[in-house]
Amino acid sequence: MGRVMLAGVLSGIVVFVWGAIAHMLLPLGTMEISILPAENDMLGAVSKAISQPGFYFFPGRDMSETPTQAEKQAWEAK
Repeated sequence: MGRVMLAGVLSGIVVFVWGAIAHMLLPLGTMEISILPAENDMLGAVSKAISQPGFYFFPGRDMSETPTQAEKQAWEAK
């Protein structure tokens, strides 16, 4: 029982330290969700194009296949 408690406490400390490192040294702490410019214009176009509810990401990519290097570069350029 004591070993399990010690492992739990040590694990908590490791997770806490990693969270501090990730927040302070990596750009994860400064990343934010930005607002779309011309949101009303985008909303009109998106509402016309999307008819099914769901979670979408842009630019889209077919995740069922591994893209070629050229396809990957074209997607990243979008």
